[in-house]
Amino acid sequence: MHTVAALRLLLTTLLVLGCGKSQGTREPRPPVAVDTPRSPERPVHLSCAPSRLHPGDTLTLSMLTPHGDYLAVIRPDSAWYFLVYPIFGRDTTLRSPMVPADTFRSMGTLRVAVSGAMATPAPLGGDRNEVLFTKPGRYTFELGVDFETDAPDSVYRCPVDYGPGT
Repeated sequence: MHTVAALRLLLTTLLVLGCGKSQGTREPRPPVAVDTPRSPERPVHLSCAPSRLHPGDTLTLSMLTPHGDYLAVIRPDSAWYFLVYPIFGRDTTLRSPMVPADTFRSMGTLRVAVSGAMATPAPLGGDRNEVLFTKPGRYTFELGVDFETDAPDSVYRCPVDYGPGT
């Protein structure tokens, strides 16, 4: 218990002192990655079920509401894809979010059919949606706000494994 208190004190001191940087040379803050908490006394911001997916399955994403207007996934090949994002005047003829961002913010559950899931490649300059689940391995879903900025707010993650024999 003393170790936890000492670490908190050290982190607080580093934050107050700015880690040795002067105020004028501060860099943009990096995104805060938050693993999905699993204890009953802490709310789960994002959870994925089942944790192992096969072709034909349905992935259920459960989220606290309201939440961010972005839902992204990092595929096993490290490629980023967006499932939900604000349109901001983009052409949606061949690429569009799975759900409008305004609607998504208040959704507590999103079900994704693995076999038909389509997503927009990142950066959002891709010209069309692509099939999402194409490679076996780990897919990490990320929920948050302002993914298209240098300093997005908190990012909540949940991983799933996909493949015929996972």
